[in-house]
Parts: sequence; C-alpha cells; structure tokens
Amino acid sequence: MFPATSHATPAATSSSSSSPLHVQLLQTAPNQQLESPLFTVFPAEIRSEIITLALSDFPDTESQYVANTLYTRPSYFASRKSDVRLLRTCRAIYAEAWHLPFTLREQTHWLTSDDRAPPDHHSWVAKYSMLKAAGVIKAAQGIDVVEIQSLRLFAQIWAVEGGRVGGFMRDLVRHGVGPRRVTLTIRHTGWWWWESDQYEDR
Repeated sequence: MFPATSHATPAATSSSSSSPLHVQLLQTAPNQQLESPLFTVFPAEIRSEIITLALSDFPDTESQYVANTLYTRPSYFASRKSDVRLLRTCRAIYAEAWHLPFTLREQTHWLTSDDRAPPDHHSWVAKYSMLKAAGVIKAAQGIDVVEIQSLRLFAQIWAVEGGRVGGFMRDLVRHGVGPRRVTLTIRHTGWWWWESDQYEDR
C-alpha cells in the first residue's frame, strides 16, 4: 500500500487559497469513490499494483537523443517520462499516488563533462530538482527518508576518482533520499586515454 497522506478539515482549507494547487488537493478529503471497482472490488494491494504500472516511467520516443553521441546508449536512447493522466481522474487516486511519478522513475544523472550529457541535462540543476521534490514528499507524508526505486549514474572515471560520485551519494543521504537500486555506468569513452586505449598501458 502507498503511504497515507493526511487531509485537513474543510475549515482548515478555507485559508489555503494562496497555497499551491498540489497542497490544496491534498488538504481536501477526497470522494470515497464507492461506485468504482478500483476502490470497492479490488484489494488495496491489487490497486497499488495497477496504479504503479500505470505511473511507471518509460522512454519518450518523441524526444530521442541524437544517435552516435557520447551519452546515447542502447538502453538509454531517449529521455524518460511518466504518463500522469491517471492522477487527473479523481482526487482519491491523486491523494493515494501523487508522489509515485517521482519515486517510481529511474532518477538519471550524468556526472560528466557537459558534452557527454544530453543538451538539456544540467547536473546541479537536476540534483537540486530531485532533492527538492523529495523534500516535498517528506513534508507531506511526515517521513525522514523517501525511497526511490532506482538511481542511475553515468560517470567519467575522473568523477569517481575525484570524489564527485561519492559527494553525490552523500548529498542524497543528507537530504533523506534512499534509492533501492543504484547503477553506476562508466562507458569505454569515460576512461582515461580512451581515444588511443593507452589506459591499458598506464
């Protein structure tokens, strides 16, 4: 089951008109959807699986990377996206699963020089956005650590040896972000002297 999100009483929401829409949606108790099989027939565990499947991320085929670049890989040929239309169907689903597009998505970061990452990826901005989103979830759910499904780091060897990868992971711990799975990828072109393969004779 998903973590429960507390709801304010109607009286408490009257003064929240200046709050972000996201906060207002969570402050108002949802309709119980007693006519919906998703809430009245399926067990909560099955509903959780259905919603998880619907909100899981996937490659955005309309935003593919340029082929033969230093950041395009067989399993990473496009940016990733989530289809969040399910969250717009009713407040009950939104209250139960609003955080899932973030926690389910494989959080992907390039710890490389700028020319080895997608043009729209800026490492410090991406990390800040991730930590900020985690902070919103922690505050709403009253938890200390947000578990995310997966963290994938594409790095050059200098980022590993120079401590940038380690620093990135320490920032996650300090801000209460706990990935269940961490994948570190160092491509052939990420090693020292890869152009002439002299790294083997080092």
